[in-house]
Amino acid sequence: MYMEATFIVKKIVAVAASAFKLVLVMLN
Repeated sequence: MYMEATFIVKKIVAVAASAFKLVLVMLN
């Protein structure tokens, strides 16, 4: 249970980071 929650959180963080990078690229 705990491992699944950690995996989901890491997945969300990775998606958020990639989206943030995409926004930076679009601004540049």
